[in-house]
Amino acid sequence: MGITVTPSLRIRDWDAATKFAGIVALVAGGMWSVWIYHQTAKQQASAAEIEAQKPFSAKRLELYEKLATLTSSVAQVDLPPQVRRAKRQELDEIVNGPLALVAQDKVFAALRDFYSCADNRQCKKGSLALYSRNVARACRSSIEESWKVSLPPVPASDALP
Repeated sequence: MGITVTPSLRIRDWDAATKFAGIVALVAGGMWSVWIYHQTAKQQASAAEIEAQKPFSAKRLELYEKLATLTSSVAQVDLPPQVRRAKRQELDEIVNGPLALVAQDKVFAALRDFYSCADNRQCKKGSLALYSRNVARACRSSIEESWKVSLPPVPASDALP
């Protein structure tokens, strides 16, 4: 004798399967919602962090730009001596003052080399202009790291005077 399946058992099996599928869909939807919530929270936290760092980053950029301009002015031999002295004094004021609030060690290392070349004529790597460009490169590298960006490459300027 064979076992016969009555239509009511088949309906019960389909009913159980659809209820199970509904539960699985509900759990998957809930997990998806939680994942989306966490992703959105991460994005909002990242945006808030960037927004909070804007004043600091803006000041860093401003001082780095001034630093690069002043070191290049001090390195320009065709400027009148009184102008170079004034630029050097302004450079010293920035280095000994506000730069310490925002600069990374690599910028100070480049500045030490620049000052060593300018003051002691210890220019082992080239001219004072090259040391000025190295300060600008250190500032650029610092900005890339702190802003977590990759700036487009610039041509090497070591062949310049």
